[in-house]
Amino acid sequence: MKDILLDRYPATVKIVGYGTTRQVSVNDIELNIARSRDVFKHSVEFNWGYEGSGPAQLALALLLEVTGEPQQALNLYHNFKRTFVSKFPGSFTATIALREWAQAVKEDLPNQNTATDFMVLADALFEHIHIKSVGRF
Repeated sequence: MKDILLDRYPATVKIVGYGTTRQVSVNDIELNIARSRDVFKHSVEFNWGYEGSGPAQLALALLLEVTGEPQQALNLYHNFKRTFVSKFPGSFTATIALREWAQAVKEDLPNQNTATDFMVLADALFEHIHIKSVGRF
């Protein structure tokens, strides 16, 4: 099993995404794509609302920013993308109970053997997010 160090994950994280510019901030700090691309290159820009390369780059950048550790970000960013980033609307503010989510993933990941099982887990974890669509900006 992947080593998920729960103390590296803050209790909550606030994420703001600007649909027209594709800029994202986490806890009021603007994300820079370059740092996450140094770890793994998926895309040249952030994106969200689906499961692709732009959302993968955003998920990696978000977890890298909040954990400060590349390995912790690499352990969970695909799961984070599927659970949260793929569901963000055009422009949004989201508050996520990140440590609680990471704990649930750590406990349930060894039991997940199929894509169907994974989606059941993702649906159960969606209760850990509160998204407010903020319109166009």
